[in-house]
Amino acid sequence: MVAGFSLKQCGRTPQTKEDTIHQTDIITYQFLHIVNSFILLCAWSMLVSGQTDQSQKEVYLLFDEIIGIENSVLHYGTVYEEAHRVKSKRTKFFPGPEFVSGSLVFDGQSYFDLPLKYNVYDDELLMRVEQKLGGDILQLYQPSITSFMVNDHLFFNLNSPEVEPGFYELMVEKPSFSLFKKHRKSLRQSLGEKLVFYEFLEEDASYFLHYRNKYSSITTIEALTALFPEHEIELGTFTKGLDPKLPFEQRLSELLEYLDTLTVRETHKTQKN
Repeated sequence: MVAGFSLKQCGRTPQTKEDTIHQTDIITYQFLHIVNSFILLCAWSMLVSGQTDQSQKEVYLLFDEIIGIENSVLHYGTVYEEAHRVKSKRTKFFPGPEFVSGSLVFDGQSYFDLPLKYNVYDDELLMRVEQKLGGDILQLYQPSITSFMVNDHLFFNLNSPEVEPGFYELMVEKPSFSLFKKHRKSLRQSLGEKLVFYEFLEEDASYFLHYRNKYSSITTIEALTALFPEHEIELGTFTKGLDPKLPFEQRLSELLEYLDTLTVRETHKTQKN
């Protein structure tokens, strides 16, 4: 539920219909004045600072401070109720069971310094509400989330026929391609003396390469190299030099770093011709 301006907070409770209209007009005018001031502040900030990421963040934080997070669209989420009792450190959450300071883009608006955690098992993003506003945990409305960041891990809400809809971590981003990772956890039940407990086990992640406006599942190194037949020889030689004992994700990342040097070199060559 969105908390809005209260007539009682303005000093008195209106006694007549005319009083109510008058008070509402005052509140509307004050709100519009704040919004207009914010717009002017944004324009001035971007003009002076050259529209850097840091200056944009500071402007949005100031806006949230003026308006209040409780008056934002974030509070259209639903109250989260935990369905699984756990007693081990193997929880459903990322990066862990505790809330961490994070940021997100929700309904086209950027928000910073929010207490967030990602429910991997249910693929939902949770936000803790300030104690003065009730202290509930909100499950944010997923379709309105474009992206979010927790502990320097950036996730995007992908919606494409080639992938299962949901949140994917951006692992590698290059001018020509991007690699996304789908985190997964499975549920295991254990019986206590009187209660049932649950723990969540890490499952093998899924990887998808976004290349030429298409998402391709990458289950092996060969599946990746097959997408770039023009670099088959170079990629094959580089792959042979990789330590096969390294985790798949690390080998994949190193191969993509090398592939980026090949694509950049090819681009420069094309531009010269």
